[in-house]
Amino acid sequence: YKHAFILRPWDLAKKDKEAANKTPSKPKEPSKTPTKGKEEYKNCFKESGTKDGHKYVYKFKKARLTAYGGDGATASGQKPVAGKTCAGHNMPYGTKIYIPAMKGRAGCKTGIFTVNDVGGFCFDFDLFLHQTSDKQAGKMLGDPFNTDVYVLEWGSGKIADSFTDMIK
Repeated sequence: YKHAFILRPWDLAKKDKEAANKTPSKPKEPSKTPTKGKEEYKNCFKESGTKDGHKYVYKFKKARLTAYGGDGATASGQKPVAGKTCAGHNMPYGTKIYIPAMKGRAGCKTGIFTVNDVGGFCFDFDLFLHQTSDKQAGKMLGDPFNTDVYVLEWGSGKIADSFTDMIK
C-alpha cells in the first residue's frame, strides 16, 4: 500500500507531499495464503497473512510506540477512546491496526486500535491510553518501545497529515 507512513523523519517531507491530498483506493481482500512481504520503505512491508487469528494486509516491523492522553478531540474530529484510538502519520483515518504486544496491556483488551489522530514527531504510533493525562498514559505504557504492528484494514478517511508538514 503506497500511502503507508514512513518511519524516518527525513523521509517524511517528500512522501507526505505526495500522499497529503490523495484519497486511498479501496484495498483488495487479503489473500488466504500469507505473502512474504516486499520492503517498501524502511521497516514497512507489503505483505498479508494472519497473526493471532487476525487477517492483516500490511506489516510494520519494529514500530516505535508511545502513549498520550487528554480530553479533546482527535485530528479526525472523533472523540478518542482510551485503549482503542491511536495516532499514525500519513495513514487514512479509520485504519485498523493490531499490536500483539498491547493485547491485555494498559487498558487495551484486544490490541486493536483505530488511527484517528496525527500526534507528534518522535513515534510511529502514539496510543491514546488515558482520558485526561499524558503523564498517566505514559505511566500505563512504560518506556516507549519497538514492536511489530499489523494493518488489519485501511481506513477510508482523509490521510492523516504529517508532523513535518504541520510544523512548516
